[in-house]
Amino acid sequence: MSGGEHRALTREAAAELVAEMLGLPKLIGSPKQEPWALVIRDEKLQQIGQVRTDRRAACIRLEQSPAQIAVELVHLDAAIDYLTRYRTAGWWIDRRQMSLAALLAEVGTSLPWS
Repeated sequence: MSGGEHRALTREAAAELVAEMLGLPKLIGSPKQEPWALVIRDEKLQQIGQVRTDRRAACIRLEQSPAQIAVELVHLDAAIDYLTRYRTAGWWIDRRQMSLAALLAEVGTSLPWS
Protein backbone atom coordinates (compact mmCIF):
# COMPACT_ATOMS: atom_id res chain seq x y z
CA MET A 1 0.00 0.00 0.00
CA SER A 2 1.43 3.37 -0.99
CA GLY A 3 1.55 6.38 1.31
CA GLY A 4 -1.27 8.05 -0.64
CA GLU A 5 -3.48 4.99 -0.31
CA HIS A 6 -2.75 4.80 3.41
CA ARG A 7 -3.65 8.49 3.88
CA ALA A 8 -6.87 8.02 1.91
CA LEU A 9 -7.87 5.06 4.03
CA THR A 10 -7.03 6.97 7.16
CA ARG A 11 -9.05 9.98 5.97
CA GLU A 12 -12.03 7.75 5.15
CA ALA A 13 -11.83 6.06 8.53
CA ALA A 14 -11.64 9.43 10.28
CA ALA A 15 -14.63 10.76 8.32
CA GLU A 16 -16.59 7.63 9.15
CA LEU A 17 -15.75 7.93 12.84
CA VAL A 18 -16.82 11.60 12.93
CA ALA A 19 -20.07 10.77 11.12
CA GLU A 20 -20.81 8.04 13.66
CA MET A 21 -19.96 10.29 16.61
CA LEU A 22 -22.24 13.04 15.28
CA GLY A 23 -25.01 10.61 14.42
CA LEU A 24 -24.99 11.63 10.75
CA PRO A 25 -27.02 9.51 8.35
CA LYS A 26 -25.24 6.85 6.35
CA LEU A 27 -24.58 7.81 2.76
CA ILE A 28 -26.12 5.71 0.02
CA GLY A 29 -24.17 4.81 -3.09
CA SER A 30 -21.88 2.25 -4.62
CA PRO A 31 -19.07 0.72 -2.53
CA LYS A 32 -16.62 3.12 -4.20
CA GLN A 33 -18.86 6.19 -3.91
CA GLU A 34 -19.75 5.91 -0.23
CA PRO A 35 -16.27 6.35 1.29
CA TRP A 36 -15.37 9.07 -1.22
CA ALA A 37 -18.57 10.99 -0.54
CA LEU A 38 -18.13 10.52 3.20
CA VAL A 39 -14.81 12.37 3.01
CA ILE A 40 -16.30 15.11 0.84
CA ARG A 41 -19.22 15.62 3.24
CA ASP A 42 -16.83 15.68 6.17
CA GLU A 43 -14.65 18.31 4.48
CA LYS A 44 -17.66 20.53 3.67
CA LEU A 45 -18.99 20.23 7.23
CA GLN A 46 -15.53 21.04 8.58
CA GLN A 47 -15.49 24.15 6.40
CA ILE A 48 -18.79 25.27 7.90
CA GLY A 49 -17.46 24.47 11.37
CA GLN A 50 -14.42 26.64 10.72
CA VAL A 51 -16.63 29.47 9.44
CA ARG A 52 -18.70 29.08 12.61
CA THR A 53 -15.61 29.35 14.81
CA ASP A 54 -14.26 32.31 12.84
CA ARG A 55 -17.58 34.16 12.88
CA ARG A 56 -18.01 33.64 16.60
CA ALA A 57 -14.55 35.07 17.20
CA ALA A 58 -15.26 38.00 14.87
CA CYS A 59 -18.56 38.73 16.60
CA ILE A 60 -16.86 38.75 19.97
CA ARG A 61 -14.01 40.91 18.66
CA LEU A 62 -16.57 43.36 17.22
CA GLU A 63 -18.33 43.35 20.59
CA GLN A 64 -21.66 42.25 19.17
CA SER A 65 -24.40 41.42 21.61
CA PRO A 66 -24.90 37.79 22.65
CA ALA A 67 -28.20 37.87 20.75
CA GLN A 68 -26.46 38.93 17.52
CA ILE A 69 -23.84 36.22 17.94
CA ALA A 70 -26.54 33.63 18.63
CA VAL A 71 -28.40 34.54 15.44
CA GLU A 72 -25.32 33.94 13.30
CA LEU A 73 -24.46 30.69 15.04
CA VAL A 74 -28.02 29.39 14.78
CA HIS A 75 -27.97 30.15 11.06
CA LEU A 76 -24.74 28.19 10.59
CA ASP A 77 -26.02 25.29 12.68
CA ALA A 78 -29.14 25.19 10.51
CA ALA A 79 -26.99 25.05 7.37
CA ILE A 80 -25.06 22.11 8.82
CA ASP A 81 -28.29 20.36 9.74
CA TYR A 82 -29.75 21.00 6.30
CA LEU A 83 -26.70 19.64 4.46
CA THR A 84 -26.59 16.46 6.51
CA ARG A 85 -30.00 15.53 5.11
CA TYR A 86 -28.41 14.84 1.72
CA ARG A 87 -27.73 11.11 1.84
CA THR A 88 -26.93 10.25 -1.77
CA ALA A 89 -23.20 9.75 -2.23
CA GLY A 90 -23.37 10.94 -5.83
CA TRP A 91 -24.87 14.25 -4.71
CA TRP A 92 -21.79 14.97 -2.58
CA ILE A 93 -19.38 13.77 -5.25
CA ASP A 94 -21.01 15.95 -7.90
CA ARG A 95 -20.52 18.99 -5.66
CA ARG A 96 -17.00 18.28 -4.44
CA GLN A 97 -15.49 21.26 -6.29
CA MET A 98 -18.16 23.76 -5.21
CA SER A 99 -17.28 26.55 -2.87
CA LEU A 100 -19.08 26.53 0.44
CA ALA A 101 -21.10 29.61 -0.54
CA ALA A 102 -22.18 28.01 -3.84
CA LEU A 103 -23.11 24.77 -2.11
CA LEU A 104 -25.22 26.57 0.48
CA ALA A 105 -26.87 28.70 -2.20
CA GLU A 106 -27.80 25.57 -4.14
CA VAL A 107 -29.59 24.05 -1.16
CA GLY A 108 -31.46 27.27 -0.49
CA THR A 109 -29.51 28.81 2.34
CA SER A 110 -26.60 31.20 2.62
CA LEU A 111 -24.18 32.66 5.06
CA PRO A 112 -25.90 35.61 6.76
CA TRP A 113 -23.10 38.07 5.98
CA SER A 114 -22.36 37.03 2.37
